[in-house]
Amino acid sequence: MAQFRLRRALTLKTTLLFALILAVLFAGLVFFGIQKSKKDLLALMSQQAEGLLETLSLASTNALKANRLLESMVESRLSDLGYFVADLWENHGLAVGDLSQIANEAQLDYINLLSPAGKLLLTNSRDRENDFYSSVFDSTLRDFLKSSNRDRAFSYRLPEDFLAGERMAVVVRTPKGIVNLVADQTFMKNFQQEVGIGYLVQKIAASPGVVYVVLQSADGIILASRDVSQMTRIQGEPFLESALASPHLVTRLTSFEGNQVFEAVHPFSAADFPLSLFRVGLSLEGFQSISASFRYQIIFFSALLFLLGLVAYGYFASAESVKTLETSFTRLKGTTDRILADMEAAVVVVDAEEQIQLANRQAEKLLGVTENEKSRYGEAFQKDELGLSEVLKSRRPKSGWQFEKGGQFFLGSTSPLFGPNGELEGGIAVISDLTRLKKLEEEAKKSERLALLGNLAAGVAHEIRNPLNTISIAAQRLKNEFSVTGDQAEFEKFVTAVENESRRINQSVSEFLGLVRSEKLQKNKTGWANFWNELVTAAQLEGNPKRLKVKADPAVEAEVEMDASQLKKALFNLVRNACEAAPDGSNLALKNRSIPSENRLEIIVQDTGPGIAPEVLPKIFEPYFTTKSAGTGLGLAIAHRIITEHNGKIDVQSRPGSGTTFTIILPISG
Repeated sequence: MAQFRLRRALTLKTTLLFALILAVLFAGLVFFGIQKSKKDLLALMSQQAEGLLETLSLASTNALKANRLLESMVESRLSDLGYFVADLWENHGLAVGDLSQIANEAQLDYINLLSPAGKLLLTNSRDRENDFYSSVFDSTLRDFLKSSNRDRAFSYRLPEDFLAGERMAVVVRTPKGIVNLVADQTFMKNFQQEVGIGYLVQKIAASPGVVYVVLQSADGIILASRDVSQMTRIQGEPFLESALASPHLVTRLTSFEGNQVFEAVHPFSAADFPLSLFRVGLSLEGFQSISASFRYQIIFFSALLFLLGLVAYGYFASAESVKTLETSFTRLKGTTDRILADMEAAVVVVDAEEQIQLANRQAEKLLGVTENEKSRYGEAFQKDELGLSEVLKSRRPKSGWQFEKGGQFFLGSTSPLFGPNGELEGGIAVISDLTRLKKLEEEAKKSERLALLGNLAAGVAHEIRNPLNTISIAAQRLKNEFSVTGDQAEFEKFVTAVENESRRINQSVSEFLGLVRSEKLQKNKTGWANFWNELVTAAQLEGNPKRLKVKADPAVEAEVEMDASQLKKALFNLVRNACEAAPDGSNLALKNRSIPSENRLEIIVQDTGPGIAPEVLPKIFEPYFTTKSAGTGLGLAIAHRIITEHNGKIDVQSRPGSGTTFTIILPISG
C-alpha cells in the first residue's frame, strides 16, 4: 500500500511537472506563434496593399489619360449652364443675388453678364470689377467678340498657384449680350471625385480594412478619402522622402488619429502630373483582436494543464494539416498546369462576358490565341468557331462537331461553367486537331484502293501480256519472214506501228504494276553527294531541248538509307515534270539542305511554269489524274509511293502564274 501511494505521488508529481512543462512550452509556442502570425499577417497585408496600389496606379494613369474627356464633359456642362443663365437673363432678368445663388448651387467661381461689345454689366464677384485677369482669357474673349460663334469654352490657369489656379470658362452670346461663366478648381475636383482618380480613391477607401487612401505630392495633399483632414508632409519625413525616391512599395507601422495602422506607400508618376505618393492605411484591429485573444488563451490554458496538452496537440495538428493542404494544393495546381500544357487538345476558357481567361499551349499553336492577350473571344473567333458564344447563350453543352480553320480540321467540345449557386461563370472549349487523322484516313483509303488495284492488276496484266507477246512475235515474223506483192513500205510502216503500240501497252502495264504492287525496297546507306550530282546532270539533260537554266545547290554532306534505283525513279519523275512545265529559256531550281538537329534532309524542285490551279492541287498525287494531253497520270503517284516507303514526305505549293515547288523530306542515317 505504501509503495502504491509512493508510486501514485510520483505519478502525480510527474504529471504536474509534465503539465507545467507543457504549459511553459505552450506559452512559448503561443508567443512565437503570435510573432509568426504577426509577421505573416503583415506580409499578407503588404501583398494586399501592393495589389491595391498597383490597381490604383494603373487606374489613375488611365484616368489621367482620359483627362481630355473629363474636360469635354466640364465644357459641355458649363455650356448648358451658360444657356440656362442666358435664358433667365432674356426672359426674366437677373440681379446680383440671382447670379450668386446660381454660382453657389452650380459650384461656379464667377458669373459675368457682358454687353455685346464685351463691357461688364453685372457680376457676382465682390473683389473685382470684371473677370479680365488672364492674358489667355482676354485674348479668347477678344477673338469671340470678333467672331459670330454662339458660344465658346476654354480653360486657363492663374500663374501663381498650380493646384488652385486651374480655371474653366465659357462665353455664350445672346441678343442682350454675353454670359460668361467661370469654374475654379473646386468645380473640377467635384467632377474628378465622380469620374476620375477621386472616385477611385473614395471607392478603395470604402473597402473593409482600409482606413485611408491619400494621393500626396511635395506641395501637399492632392486627393484623399473622406476621413482624412491632414497628413504628415513629405518634406522632413525620411520615410516618405525615401519612398518618393524609390520605385518600389515600402511599408511601415504608424499612428493615425490615435490608432496604429499598417501603411503602404508607392510612388505615382504620370505625364503632366507632379511626382506623388499613394499612401494606403490598413486597419490592425483584426490582428490586435487576435493577439488579445491569444494572450487570454495563454492564461486560461496555462491554468488548465490537461486541456493545454490537447490544445497544443490540436495546434500542431492544424498547422500540419494546413501545410499538407498547401502542399497538396501546390502539387495539384502544378499537375493541372502540366496537364493543360502537355495536352494535345487546345483548351480555351472564357468568362460570362466572353473575355478569354485561359488558353493552353496547344490553343496558341493550333488556334493562334493566348490568355496573356486577354482579348475578347468574339474578336479572335468572329464566326464562333469554338461554339462558346452559342453555349453561353443556350447554357447547354455542345460536342462532337467539326470545323475547319486555316486549312486544318478540328473536333470541338464546349460546355458552360456554373458557379456554386448555379450562376453562369463562363464556358470551356476543348478542341482536338483532326488534320493528321484526316490525312491518315486519306492515306489508308488510298492504300486500300491500291491494294485492291494490285490484286486486280496481277490478273489483268497477265491476261494482257500473253496476247500482247503473241502480237509482238507475230509482228516481228510478219516483218522479217513475209513479203507482200503490194506496197512494201506501207506494209513495214503498218508492222512497225503494231510493234510500237505493243511496247507502249507493255510500258503502261509495267507502270500500273509499279504503282499498285509495292516492291520490297533494297535499302543501303548511300552518300548523298553522288546521288545529287546524278540528279542535277539528269535535270540539265532533260532541260537542254528547252534551253532551261538549271540552278543547283552544291551537294550537302549526308548519308541516306535508300533504294537508289527506286528513289532515283521518284526524283527523276519530279524533275521531268518540272522541265515539262517550265517555259522555254526559263529557270529550274534544285536545292538541298541538311538539318541535323531534326535528323532530316530537305530537297526542293522549283519551276517557273504556269502553276497549278487550287482546285487541281489536292488531286495531283492520285493515280491516272493528269492535266497533260499525253500523260498517264502515274508519274507523281509512283513518286509519292516511293518517297512514303522511304519514311519521307512530299509537299507541293503552287499558284497559277507563279510556278510550282515540290519539297521532299527524307530521314538522314544516324
